Amino acid sequence: MTPKSCREAFSHLAELGLPPFLLFQDTRDDVLLKRFSETRRRHPLGCEGSSLSDAIVRERQVLKPLKQIADIEIDTSELNVYQLRRRILEALGISAGGVSLMFESFAFKRGVPNEADFVFDARALPNPHWEPRLRPYSGRDAAVREYFEQRAEVGEFIDDVERFLKRWLPRFDPSERSYLTVAIGCTGGRHRSVYITERLQERFRALGGEVLCFHQRTGVNARDDVARKGGAGGRGQGTQFAPRFDFDAECFPAPCFLPLRLRRARRQRHERGILLVTHEGIASSLMAVARG
Repeated sequence: MTPKSCREAFSHLAELGLPPFLLFQDTRDDVLLKRFSETRRRHPLGCEGSSLSDAIVRERQVLKPLKQIADIEIDTSELNVYQLRRRILEALGISAGGVSLMFESFAFKRGVPNEADFVFDARALPNPHWEPRLRPYSGRDAAVREYFEQRAEVGEFIDDVERFLKRWLPRFDPSERSYLTVAIGCTGGRHRSVYITERLQERFRALGGEVLCFHQRTGVNARDDVARKGGAGGRGQGTQFAPRFDFDAECFPAPCFLPLRLRRARRQRHERGILLVTHEGIASSLMAVARG
């Protein structure tokens, strides 16, 4: 995509009532040379018979039109990743706040989530899967909730996890971590892990701060829910799970475009147009900022 086509895209967004916000990151030539040397990556504008310095010069020429129309420019020459995060938050008028918590349920048979910071194994608890009338439902359904509420060991497990997190989460520095993922696993990722994840997010949300919840198992989240017919009934049956993400955190190739929705205040969202991401590592950091 050329700078000209970018400007055309920006104009089109403005016509739609979505004025774009362009944040341009730059750095000194000597720092760029060092970074490419350390990563051993080929410059995208490099070609046979030309040096890395020549490629950097061409890159500056190509990006000059975008730099000229940027709303904010940040020099990253002397910034580490945490300082860069803080500068981006300041540029977008977003408070860093505390560490956001993500509670995620998963199935051990599908593997532990790569993004998990803490992993708790619920497979030692009673399993509703072996109850024929409960097997079709998830840990969000009334009948399954009632099943777990009648078993003291399940409540003890939740209490133990809560105490652990309350003790150790305050040790994390918000300036270094925007969010933490707490993964709860069971065999199939449908009953025990889902129920415990829901209960933990309720308890920590009551304490304040940003608390998110995600269920890995297909058929538990809103986009996979279908109204169930017959069965145990209850509030959880056929209900829609309110999404708590600003956008899907799926894997994506670079370069790419992401619709960017950043929260300025709780329960208030602002569409800020399109964010052009050309580096997967930077994209992941920005997505973490958007979640925080």
